[in-house]
Amino acid sequence: MIMNVKPDFLNKMRLQGDKEADGLMSDIFKNDQKEALYKILALRPEEGAKSSSGYEPLDNFMQRIRQKPEWYDEKQMDAGAEVYAEYASEIMMLLGAMALPYCYAATPGNKTLYLSEKIRKTPGKRLLETAEFVIDLMGPDSLKENGTGHRLINKTRLIHAMVRMMIGRRPDYNKDWGIPANQEDMAGTNLAFSFIVLKGLSKMGYRLSIEEKEAFLYRWRYIGYQLHLDDQLLVANLKEAMAMEIAIKERNFKKSEEGILLTQALIDHYQRTMPKPLAALVKSQIRFFLGNEVSTMVGLAKEPLKDALTVTINNIRSVSNQWTRRQPSLEQMRKDHELLKQKYA
Repeated sequence: MIMNVKPDFLNKMRLQGDKEADGLMSDIFKNDQKEALYKILALRPEEGAKSSSGYEPLDNFMQRIRQKPEWYDEKQMDAGAEVYAEYASEIMMLLGAMALPYCYAATPGNKTLYLSEKIRKTPGKRLLETAEFVIDLMGPDSLKENGTGHRLINKTRLIHAMVRMMIGRRPDYNKDWGIPANQEDMAGTNLAFSFIVLKGLSKMGYRLSIEEKEAFLYRWRYIGYQLHLDDQLLVANLKEAMAMEIAIKERNFKKSEEGILLTQALIDHYQRTMPKPLAALVKSQIRFFLGNEVSTMVGLAKEPLKDALTVTINNIRSVSNQWTRRQPSLEQMRKDHELLKQKYA
């Protein structure tokens, strides 16, 4: 099915969530099965196959795998995982320094993130959850038939459904914003974690081939498919990803109080936890990746001296990254992630 970024279609997508997950969430609360839900949400993906919540509809949902689409290609899935393994440390850094603040610029979608309070109150834990979602799903075997990725995806669908129910009922949530965690906003997040990350790698000087870039996009396309994104929101190639980015930016990107406060909470966390020399340049580093336009939307004012120093450092690294033979960074990323887990898990 051809991707669709027409305004009328995207407006419709703001009113749609995940019919199956939303129906189950309504059923769980109606039948007072919240304890079963919280038991499932507390499980690690590898524990899901051998654990029961005690509520059969929920257990059945967790084991469900959407039938492979006609466009499914195992070789492309594996190639996408290989790209991730090659640049794992860089990709995880870009998630925090580029993809997340990119999402914060999109309003009214950022209002759901703001009202959920996670990034504002527990930023370290929120970053850890995002990292684990990506790490688990990008593992080479995680999305194969016996992998743990599908249970993680179903758990994420439940979390989105719970957000739609809880945030959507709040008196301070405006229905004109669309439903919380709607299809357009989820498509934007998928784009941020895939296409925007690829743009970040290019800014860092890494020379990925078109085939590598499209393999990485392909794996995220399949993740979006399993998250039950509408087929017309799943980008199939770089050209479609560019068109989707343009459409979402034109519709949703603007300065907002929520975007500014979410970005500031993220920066405050980095400045508290990073070594002082890095903490001093964290705003400029995010500005470097986002660019002036989006940076202004999320409240990152120019700091000429720091910005100039950051650009110089990045330009030197970019030249080095273009010409220096490097080792895949997956193992280093795993070591770094273990340290994060000890801190925030």
